[in-house]
Amino acid sequence: MVDVIAYHNGKESEFHHATADIPSDFKGEILSFGISAEVEKQAPLLLTGVPGGLVAFPILTVPTSSMLVANITKPVELHENKPVYIAYWLGTSKNHLSDTNHEGAFPEEVKEVESAYVYKITLVESKTKTK
Repeated sequence: MVDVIAYHNGKESEFHHATADIPSDFKGEILSFGISAEVEKQAPLLLTGVPGGLVAFPILTVPTSSMLVANITKPVELHENKPVYIAYWLGTSKNHLSDTNHEGAFPEEVKEVESAYVYKITLVESKTKTK
């Protein structure tokens, strides 16, 4: 399962959360993440591409000064029910953002900015059994 979780002023927002399921027959296909451009005064979208689909999630708070996108740079092993934070987007009206080499751990920088969107992947057992 891939979750996109929004944070505002360092706190998780219960109203801004999107989820995409990954098929149980997942064989290492590409998972993709991105931000759409603003189109005709619509809010930009966070995009999550999973095998067989695309999830679009509106960015409701868009800071105007600094933005940073970071992701994992080396393979990370998944374990059942243990989340891995695979990418994040930070935004602030201040003049500086810092990035650490998070490599799957929760990015602490999220707590220091006005807006953040964090992509989290968790390996979970499927709720539906296929025959």
